[in-house]
Amino acid sequence: MKRLILISVAAVLTACGGGRGQPMKGEASLLTNPAAPPASVASTPSSVDPSPAVLPDPLDRSRSLGGADRDNNGVRDDVDAWITAQGLTAPQKMAVVRMAQTMQQTMTLDTHDKDAARALANQDFAAIDCVRSTFEPGSPKPNQLVAQVEALTANTRERAQQYIKYNGALNGMAFEMPATPTCK
Repeated sequence: MKRLILISVAAVLTACGGGRGQPMKGEASLLTNPAAPPASVASTPSSVDPSPAVLPDPLDRSRSLGGADRDNNGVRDDVDAWITAQGLTAPQKMAVVRMAQTMQQTMTLDTHDKDAARALANQDFAAIDCVRSTFEPGSPKPNQLVAQVEALTANTRERAQQYIKYNGALNGMAFEMPATPTCK
């Protein structure tokens, strides 16, 4: 069954850290308090618990949109370390890394190029679908992992602003979730 997804501009990440890990006045979020689950999964009783013991140390809060990726796998090193610490099966980890790669690409995308934004969104939807297909149907874990990777990827003011620009580039576009399995 095909599901139609409409993308509109939304403040995906309204509370961003101040570049050096400092929250904006009166705000806290996964971006500035990595131990807190994002608002989208905070009410889920079995949300992913990224305790400080499994979070990357240090969390990359540089001003660079791309951040450090020493192994050149397309995922920032600190996000890679967090994924590894989640205790996923090999297929689950492969799917989450693939999804993190598409998220990372949003950081360097030319947001004025609507065709490139659409192509990346299609890759992202396929990667998210792949993550979901590696878990039992109905499990909340894939959605939680997607939200955590999104928050960790856009964990500074500059990255959050770029991610918001990317989502703005998708404003008014319609997408269909893949009808067939998307794991490669």
